[in-house]
Amino acid sequence: MILKLTSLPFLIHDSILFKNIEDSAIDKIIEQYSTEKKQIFIALDGINKYSENSKKMLFKNKVIQLNNSRKLFNKDWS
Repeated sequence: MILKLTSLPFLIHDSILFKNIEDSAIDKIIEQYSTEKKQIFIALDGINKYSENSKKMLFKNKVIQLNNSRKLFNKDWS
């Protein structure tokens, strides 16, 4: 896994990375990330399609959650 190959203390993924990955594979990635000691930042669009276990882990560890009424830059980029 890439986290073990780098001395960087964190990993960041944007939602674009996850668009072409099966939901069940993302569940496995989330499960793996939950065991890491390094910080991992991910951006996901809609978590309702993932397993209950993944949703619990994501909600438990979230730092910020954006939505239509809570935008990061007060601008809709879509």
